[in-house]
Amino acid sequence: MNDLIIVTGLPGSGKSTYVSQNFCAETPRIDMRRFWADDTTWQDRMYNALLEISSLSAPTTVIEGVFGPESSLPGLVMTAQDMGLSVKVVVVDTPANICFAGIVDNYLKDGDVERAMARAGILYWKRREFERPESLPDCEISIVRRNKNDSR
Repeated sequence: MNDLIIVTGLPGSGKSTYVSQNFCAETPRIDMRRFWADDTTWQDRMYNALLEISSLSAPTTVIEGVFGPESSLPGLVMTAQDMGLSVKVVVVDTPANICFAGIVDNYLKDGDVERAMARAGILYWKRREFERPESLPDCEISIVRRNKNDSR
Protein backbone atom coordinates (compact mmCIF):
# COMPACT_ATOMS: atom_id res chain seq x y z
CA MET A 1 0.00 0.00 0.00
CA ASN A 2 1.36 3.43 -0.95
CA ASP A 3 1.44 6.25 1.58
CA LEU A 4 -0.15 9.62 0.89
CA ILE A 5 0.93 12.53 3.05
CA ILE A 6 -1.38 15.55 2.79
CA VAL A 7 0.28 18.77 3.97
CA THR A 8 -2.17 21.58 4.55
CA GLY A 9 -2.16 25.04 6.09
CA LEU A 10 -2.89 28.66 5.29
CA PRO A 11 -1.18 30.31 2.31
CA GLY A 12 2.32 31.27 3.47
CA SER A 13 2.20 28.95 6.48
CA GLY A 14 5.31 27.01 5.48
CA LYS A 15 3.85 23.96 3.73
CA SER A 16 6.53 23.95 1.02
CA THR A 17 9.24 24.51 3.61
CA TYR A 18 7.92 21.61 5.69
CA VAL A 19 7.90 19.33 2.64
CA SER A 20 11.42 20.30 1.55
CA GLN A 21 12.76 19.81 5.09
CA ASN A 22 11.05 16.45 5.71
CA PHE A 23 11.05 14.63 2.37
CA CYS A 24 13.82 13.93 -0.10
CA ALA A 25 13.77 15.66 -3.49
CA GLU A 26 12.82 12.38 -5.20
CA THR A 27 9.56 12.07 -3.24
CA PRO A 28 6.73 12.81 -5.70
CA ARG A 29 4.92 15.98 -4.74
CA ILE A 30 1.65 17.34 -6.06
CA ASP A 31 0.89 20.98 -5.41
CA MET A 32 -2.90 21.36 -5.61
CA ARG A 33 -2.48 24.91 -6.97
CA ARG A 34 -1.64 23.49 -10.38
CA PHE A 35 -5.09 21.87 -10.53
CA TRP A 36 -6.84 25.26 -10.16
CA ALA A 37 -6.02 26.30 -13.73
CA ASP A 38 -8.52 23.98 -15.36
CA ASP A 39 -12.26 24.43 -15.46
CA THR A 40 -13.34 21.31 -13.60
CA THR A 41 -14.95 20.86 -10.21
CA TRP A 42 -12.93 20.30 -7.05
CA GLN A 43 -13.92 16.63 -7.01
CA ASP A 44 -12.58 16.20 -10.55
CA ARG A 45 -9.30 17.93 -9.66
CA MET A 46 -8.97 15.83 -6.54
CA TYR A 47 -9.68 12.61 -8.42
CA ASN A 48 -7.16 13.54 -11.16
CA ALA A 49 -4.48 14.14 -8.52
CA LEU A 50 -5.21 10.76 -6.92
CA LEU A 51 -5.12 9.02 -10.31
CA GLU A 52 -1.71 10.56 -10.88
CA ILE A 53 -0.54 9.29 -7.48
CA SER A 54 -1.87 5.79 -8.06
CA SER A 55 0.07 5.63 -11.34
CA LEU A 56 3.37 6.32 -9.56
CA SER A 57 5.51 3.52 -8.21
CA ALA A 58 6.78 5.64 -5.31
CA PRO A 59 6.12 4.34 -1.79
CA THR A 60 5.24 7.86 -0.57
CA THR A 61 3.63 10.82 -2.31
CA VAL A 62 2.96 14.28 -0.87
CA ILE A 63 -0.02 16.48 -1.71
CA GLU A 64 0.34 20.08 -0.64
CA GLY A 65 -2.63 22.45 -0.51
CA VAL A 66 -5.04 24.73 1.29
CA PHE A 67 -8.36 23.04 2.00
CA GLY A 68 -11.55 24.95 2.73
CA PRO A 69 -15.26 24.16 2.49
CA GLU A 70 -15.22 24.07 -1.32
CA SER A 71 -12.26 21.68 -1.29
CA SER A 72 -13.12 18.97 1.15
CA LEU A 73 -10.17 17.44 2.98
CA PRO A 74 -12.36 14.61 4.35
CA GLY A 75 -13.47 13.89 0.78
CA LEU A 76 -9.87 13.73 -0.42
CA VAL A 77 -8.92 11.40 2.45
CA MET A 78 -11.89 9.09 1.87
CA THR A 79 -11.31 8.91 -1.88
CA ALA A 80 -7.60 8.20 -1.37
CA GLN A 81 -8.41 5.45 1.13
CA ASP A 82 -10.94 3.96 -1.31
CA MET A 83 -8.12 3.85 -3.88
CA GLY A 84 -6.02 1.80 -1.44
CA LEU A 85 -3.73 4.58 -0.20
CA SER A 86 -2.68 4.93 3.43
CA VAL A 87 -3.27 8.58 4.38
CA LYS A 88 -1.61 10.88 6.92
CA VAL A 89 -2.43 14.59 7.27
CA VAL A 90 0.08 17.19 8.43
CA VAL A 91 -1.36 20.58 9.39
CA VAL A 92 1.18 23.41 9.32
CA ASP A 93 -0.41 25.67 11.93
CA THR A 94 0.94 29.19 11.54
CA PRO A 95 -0.82 32.35 12.75
CA ALA A 96 -2.21 34.44 9.86
CA ASN A 97 -0.05 37.47 10.73
CA ILE A 98 3.10 35.31 10.47
CA CYS A 99 1.86 33.92 7.13
CA PHE A 100 1.34 37.47 5.88
CA ALA A 101 4.83 38.55 6.95
CA GLY A 102 6.33 35.50 5.21
CA ILE A 103 4.43 36.18 1.99
CA VAL A 104 5.53 39.81 1.93
CA ASP A 105 9.14 38.90 2.73
CA ASN A 106 9.37 36.06 0.18
CA TYR A 107 7.95 37.95 -2.78
CA LEU A 108 9.14 41.49 -2.10
CA LYS A 109 12.76 40.40 -1.72
CA ASP A 110 12.49 39.29 -5.37
CA GLY A 111 10.74 42.54 -6.31
CA ASP A 112 7.51 40.71 -7.18
CA VAL A 113 5.03 43.20 -5.71
CA GLU A 114 2.13 41.95 -7.85
CA ARG A 115 2.52 38.36 -6.66
CA ALA A 116 2.97 39.48 -3.04
CA MET A 117 -0.32 41.40 -3.24
CA ALA A 118 -2.12 38.48 -4.90
CA ARG A 119 -0.91 35.95 -2.31
CA ALA A 120 -1.73 38.32 0.56
CA GLY A 121 -5.26 38.66 -0.87
CA ILE A 122 -5.63 34.88 -1.05
CA LEU A 123 -4.47 34.61 2.58
CA TYR A 124 -7.03 37.22 3.62
CA TRP A 125 -9.91 35.20 2.15
CA LYS A 126 -8.63 31.70 2.92
CA ARG A 127 -7.93 32.41 6.61
CA ARG A 128 -11.68 32.55 7.22
CA GLU A 129 -12.53 29.26 5.58
CA PHE A 130 -9.45 27.15 6.23
CA GLU A 131 -10.37 23.87 7.91
CA ARG A 132 -8.07 22.56 10.62
CA PRO A 133 -9.12 18.94 10.85
CA GLU A 134 -9.76 17.64 14.34
CA SER A 135 -10.22 14.01 13.32
CA LEU A 136 -10.59 11.96 10.16
CA PRO A 137 -11.58 8.27 10.02
CA ASP A 138 -8.58 5.91 9.89
CA CYS A 139 -6.19 8.82 9.41
CA GLU A 140 -3.35 10.11 11.56
CA ILE A 141 -3.25 13.91 11.93
CA SER A 142 -0.08 15.74 12.99
CA ILE A 143 0.02 19.42 13.89
CA VAL A 144 3.24 21.32 13.16
CA ARG A 145 3.25 24.72 14.82
CA ARG A 146 5.32 27.50 13.25
CA ASN A 147 6.01 30.96 14.63
CA LYS A 148 8.00 34.02 13.69
CA ASN A 149 11.26 32.46 14.93
CA ASP A 150 11.08 29.48 12.56
CA SER A 151 13.36 29.71 9.55
CA ARG A 152 12.01 29.40 6.04
